[in-house]
Amino acid sequence: MTKIITCSELRYRTLDELEALFRTLQIEFGRTAPGSPERTIVLASLGDGPATAWTAILAGASFAVLCVFLLPRLLAPLFARSEIIEHQHIALTLVLFLLAAWGMDAAGIHAVFGGFLLGTAMPRGPVTDRIKNQLEPVTVVLLLPLFFTFSGLHTDLTGLASLDRIALALGIVAASILAKGSACYAAARLSGRPHRIALGIAALMNARGLMELIVINIGLQRGLIGPELFAILTLMAVITTVMATPLFDWSQTTADRPNARALQERG
Repeated sequence: MTKIITCSELRYRTLDELEALFRTLQIEFGRTAPGSPERTIVLASLGDGPATAWTAILAGASFAVLCVFLLPRLLAPLFARSEIIEHQHIALTLVLFLLAAWGMDAAGIHAVFGGFLLGTAMPRGPVTDRIKNQLEPVTVVLLLPLFFTFSGLHTDLTGLASLDRIALALGIVAASILAKGSACYAAARLSGRPHRIALGIAALMNARGLMELIVINIGLQRGLIGPELFAILTLMAVITTVMATPLFDWSQTTADRPNARALQERG
């Protein structure tokens, strides 16, 4: 099975950006999306049958338990000896990342979940922060464009040349934006969030991110979707991700206008 195992680092980039924006709303952003059980089961079930799916699920659960209960205790002393980052820290991180990705791939789960689970087990502290700062430029400048290039090589937009295909693509993009955006806004409002925060949540959660590209690439490789649908879904993932930050900024600016007007009237 051939995959780009660095997708987990790219996904972390998207999550970190969204988390920073959520912090401006004073909301704790959960990191459960990349490792959600339903996505793991779906990806695992694309193998050779139920036995493969159960093997993948059991292996993933075992690795998750290992990362939650054992690895943090083993890694904490190694990263707590000094606040100065050393070459062995970076080497150990990369080796563990590759092993985790290989293990998940061998178990029948996409390698991205190995990287995600390993990230949850890494000890938090100055050394880990410096490792992240060292690796992030390589991830953003080199690996992120490579992954988009990988998806772009499989995207054939010539199949969308007809008017009916264009209408279908526009309909899917519009439906995806309205469905997820409105649902997230409604859920936030029903949970007691104010209008401003609900708009911010809807704008950010509307972004499909790189996980969407990973899933549809697997679907294309397994023959579950055709090239035309793959191209449409790729456009949807890219458009919703790119528009997340501008839409968030616009939603917060729009939501602040009534408050500004009320303050002016009081003054």
